[in-house]
Amino acid sequence: MSVFKLGRRRARASIARFGCDEAGSAVLTYVTMLPFVFGVFLMTLDSGFTTMRASLVERAVDMTARSIRNGALASPTLSNIRTDLCSRLTVFPNCATQLKVQIIAVPRASFAMPARNLTCADQGASITPVTGFVAGQENPVAVLRACLDVTSFTPLALMPNRPGTYSVHAETVIAGSAT
Repeated sequence: MSVFKLGRRRARASIARFGCDEAGSAVLTYVTMLPFVFGVFLMTLDSGFTTMRASLVERAVDMTARSIRNGALASPTLSNIRTDLCSRLTVFPNCATQLKVQIIAVPRASFAMPARNLTCADQGASITPVTGFVAGQENPVAVLRACLDVTSFTPLALMPNRPGTYSVHAETVIAGSAT
């Protein structure tokens, strides 16, 4: 028997033993699945933070609108509304610089609401709220909208086509005239 045939037989036997050996198969599965599971975990965590932030902004806008309607917010100007909103949004560290407030008058003739894809920018000056009910009186309507850009929690390496920040906004309708 030649040396080459003997070497070939040993190589085939080694390959057959290697193919039948199951040692380390659990580690291989773990190593290949860990990045996927960790990525799903981070995206779930980021989704939860997004929902929490959106809920906090929505609640703050509703509470500020209630303060305006009740007359508790003495002078509902753009800066006073921003200050009231930021006092309710204490979890956002730079709320005073990043929060944008929009006060948009709604025409009574058509009641056409403003477009939902408006850019986040300060708009309007103040609201003159209707604080009392008078039967048969037609009141003007204004939309109070707050926008806040927040940073994503998920690293950009996991989702490269996603921007690092996203916009959270909330809006409500107030009976009153916007100036």
